[in-house]
Amino acid sequence: EIRGQRVEVRLNQLYALQEKYLTLEVEVDPTAAGRQRALATVELAWNDLGSHRQERSRAAAAVEFSVREDEVDDAVVAEVMVSVSEQKAAVAAKEAVQLRDAGERDKAEALLKDSAMELEQEARRYDSPALRSLSKKAKVSSDSIKSDRDWSRNRKRLRSEQYKLERQQSY
Repeated sequence: EIRGQRVEVRLNQLYALQEKYLTLEVEVDPTAAGRQRALATVELAWNDLGSHRQERSRAAAAVEFSVREDEVDDAVVAEVMVSVSEQKAAVAAKEAVQLRDAGERDKAEALLKDSAMELEQEARRYDSPALRSLSKKAKVSSDSIKSDRDWSRNRKRLRSEQYKLERQQSY
């Protein structure tokens, strides 16, 4: 839920060895180079099934401004950007299925081709086998999305992959 400058998210039933993340895109007013700005405070509360106690944690996120492109590039966290790219791919796949269902086959194909190309660029940039694999899947999907042959099976596969990405499932 978003209320003004506050975002509240509930992640239920998170178990050991599971990882969940929240991706937020924020717009920040320009600020002088070298200055920092606090962006967020994250507060977590959970029940530890092992100790049967409620646990809490708190962390802050900030940004630093720069006019130097090399400083900006050095500050990028590749793992985060890979996750962002995965979520963008999930959105593209979902939209492509909706376009295909609405009879907009050419638009669906173009969207998946663009997604495949962007994923391949990001895979190279962040040296990510996961994004490389997603790029190949998006390319295969773009090649088959216009065909009526096996559309039901392809649709189910696309929706399944998109669901796993949205839910951050690796299984």
